[in-house]
Amino acid sequence: MSLSELHQALKSGAVSYVHPCGSGGIAKELERLGIVASVEVPDGSSGPSTCVLVRSSLEEVELRKKFTAPVCNYYS
Repeated sequence: MSLSELHQALKSGAVSYVHPCGSGGIAKELERLGIVASVEVPDGSSGPSTCVLVRSSLEEVELRKKFTAPVCNYYS
């Protein structure tokens, strides 16, 4: 997700929380936050903040329409 798109998401209220993922990967960041994923999470590096975990009140389909970044729902 680009920084401008992320900023717009926060400003619009579509996203209420952002957590960048780094070299530990998505699974490591979910573990650090104490979140148990409802589906299998890819293991491995996410690179230096190449993706973010977000909290949103929007349904996954609405997030996909709103943003160009890929959307994956790991928590239901």
